[in-house]
Amino acid sequence: MKVFKVVPDGTSAVLNILDEKRSLDDEIVSAPLGDWRQPRLTLRGNGESGGNFIDAGKSALVFDTRARDAFRSIFEAAGELIELNVTGFEPLHLLNVREICNALDRSRSHLVERTRDDTYDISKFVFKANRIGTFSSLFKLPELGYRDVLTYTEGYAQEDHENFYLCYRSSGMTGLAFEEIWSD
Repeated sequence: MKVFKVVPDGTSAVLNILDEKRSLDDEIVSAPLGDWRQPRLTLRGNGESGGNFIDAGKSALVFDTRARDAFRSIFEAAGELIELNVTGFEPLHLLNVREICNALDRSRSHLVERTRDDTYDISKFVFKANRIGTFSSLFKLPELGYRDVLTYTEGYAQEDHENFYLCYRSSGMTGLAFEEIWSD
């Protein structure tokens, strides 16, 4: 098994909050978005040719309708889907990953406490593999302040069609990269 951070691949458009000095990462940290009021958003960069997934920071995934339709069951298992309105563009969709996995082996990982928000920088990840993949193939860790979206190559309770990493790799969609952070 391998675990990855899901990150923009550097070719996608970037989603920004208009007229603000904050990002979607400041807005979304795994809290329910039922009462969330969407700020005014704009895209900059590669626009529609930049891929199916849009760079919106590391706390959530933002994507086009094709990606939403292709991965809907995976996304719904991982959190809540919200439609975003971006002036001048077709609707985009946001996945607020709410699946929290307590799979980090803290005694064998290298954690450095950050005082600002009581989360950790982790220089070496070690996981308890039997805790990964029991519910969703997209998840977050409490030790990272619920910010980074993670996925893996295979899970104990997952079929291949439920695994985001495997489905994305075979889909031909673009906009994401996978930074390996652990392998057993």
